Amino acid sequence: MHVSERFEGEIGYNLYKLNDFYVEVKYNGGINAIAKFTSFSTYTKLEPWLDKIDTSSVIDLWTGS
Repeated sequence: MHVSERFEGEIGYNLYKLNDFYVEVKYNGGINAIAKFTSFSTYTKLEPWLDKIDTSSVIDLWTGS
């Protein structure tokens, strides 16, 4: 499931959730190619994504709103 995307100049990143881990795909728009795949299962590696991810539905579940 696609979670989010972010950009740093010509470099784009897409974040996907697969079962119990995440996959970050790094894309180089300058050469039109995927540059790197990174998989991880720890939440600490999600830090660059936290300001891009809508967590309101999770917060609503916790608060009962």
